[in-house]
Amino acid sequence: MGVRATVGSSAPAVPGETATFELGVENTGDRTEDVGLALAGTAAAWGWITPATLSLAAGERAVARLTFKIPRAPHPPAGPLAVNVRLTTAGGMQDVPATVEVAPFVDVFASLGPRTTPGGRKGRQRLTVENRGNAGIRAGVEGVGEDVSVRVEPDRLELAPGASAEVRVTADAGRPRFRGATVTRPYEVVVRPDGGGRPGRAEGEVEVAPSGWVGRVTLLLLAVAAAGIGLSAFVGSSGDEPRDAVAATTPASDCPARDHLSPDANGTVRDGVRPSFDYSFLFVTKQGCQPVRFNPCQPVRYALNRRLAGDADVADLLAAIGKLAAATGMEFQRVADTDEDPRLVPRPRRQPDGTFAWPPIVIGWAHLGAGDALRGRNDQRASPDVVVGGGGRPEVVSDVIVTGNLILNLDAVTDTDTRTPVPHGFGTGVNWGRIMLHELAHVIGLGHVESRTSIMNEALTQQTLSSSEWGVGDLIGLRQLGRDGGCVTVPPVPGQGAPR
Repeated sequence: MGVRATVGSSAPAVPGETATFELGVENTGDRTEDVGLALAGTAAAWGWITPATLSLAAGERAVARLTFKIPRAPHPPAGPLAVNVRLTTAGGMQDVPATVEVAPFVDVFASLGPRTTPGGRKGRQRLTVENRGNAGIRAGVEGVGEDVSVRVEPDRLELAPGASAEVRVTADAGRPRFRGATVTRPYEVVVRPDGGGRPGRAEGEVEVAPSGWVGRVTLLLLAVAAAGIGLSAFVGSSGDEPRDAVAATTPASDCPARDHLSPDANGTVRDGVRPSFDYSFLFVTKQGCQPVRFNPCQPVRYALNRRLAGDADVADLLAAIGKLAAATGMEFQRVADTDEDPRLVPRPRRQPDGTFAWPPIVIGWAHLGAGDALRGRNDQRASPDVVVGGGGRPEVVSDVIVTGNLILNLDAVTDTDTRTPVPHGFGTGVNWGRIMLHELAHVIGLGHVESRTSIMNEALTQQTLSSSEWGVGDLIGLRQLGRDGGCVTVPPVPGQGAPR
């Protein structure tokens, strides 16, 4: 091959931001060469090359731009990340190795459950600490409160990227009250990473009731009320009161899908099925206990139709896929770009050896207008005022998801009156990051829920998440769909033998 390439240096890639390299390509031969440029290797899922093709006369040199946007997620971890620049010409193919240095970042998340201990002066709670950064951390844990003594065990943690740990918290409000109304005494638990970085904080409170028979009756009423709230969170509320204050439940290990079937799937509404509060699955197995999902023990392949997408669109998508990979423990493998219609479910294709295999997920962008074009005809909740940002659908065969498709609407706006376009990124409010996380979760089998502190709440404008990140219920559902759920057997392509 009469073509050679060199990759220039770049500053470390800061997760959430773009890092750019110059790729010098030279035709050292004596005839014109058309050179295709692509990425391969571990880091290929988070980068792209502009332009993707070059035409070089003999002796001519050109420069392409190699751009990476590493997701602000535990994966990939901080440090060197290998990538190959793949050059393809009529004479063959060669890989040029390069390295992306991923900068470390600290992101500690802490949540206390339950937040309030009712009716007693001493509360025992569980603090969950998650390392959402991309580097291992050591951190100290302490509790503070003006009128509350707080003890934590353990008071030191060491967490790998993406790992979590639990801390026992005991909050003591001191002597009991002999009269007066029940009062609430707040406190805070703080997780401080060694070496700096924003600490994780969780607020709690202890309710202190008066003693005597009044206090005992109050305690009983509070206990009954707490039990009622917990029951309604599990089986569904019969009223219209919001239930966002209720913590997400832990799934039963033997039957995680029980009472967690989504009220709609792939545009079809299931009559009589109420939405779960915290997490739901689009499809469950015939026995009703297990969610239908991809096999998480092998890479899930996907291909992009980039015909209408800009660099920022692709960057947001790759970041969202990185967040999905971190939440599920699954590997998502980008394959060559495609010209397939992303509005259609891809069909099995013949491999070079003559066998057929399930195709990769097809993801693409289109101009679909500001109407409700993506909803199914059976969805009676469709409204002309709803602006659809995207639609993700899995393809299910024999209780296993084998492929899917995702279409993203370039005409989507955040306000139908002002026609404000959807912003890029993963910040507050409705943005492309939030839309993509929601729709990608549909593609792997997650359904809609009631909780407004969830990416999977259907009304994105009503979500109360401060940024476009997974909520507690989202993470429980995604873990069941991912590696925590164990392997599944992929069915063969009908009539063609086992897929490769």
